[in-house]
Amino acid sequence: MIGARNLTSHTYDKEMSDQIIKSITEKYYEEFRKLLNRFEELRILDE
Repeated sequence: MIGARNLTSHTYDKEMSDQIIKSITEKYYEEFRKLLNRFEELRILDE
């Protein structure tokens, strides 16, 4: 993920940008949803 982030900072290539977007939607998005759900569970338990 860090590698993709670094590439987005310096990428002006449409094909590379499309690959990064695909990675975000296919890999990272679901992991961030899981993390958000876990944070919400912890917040509820803390209340």
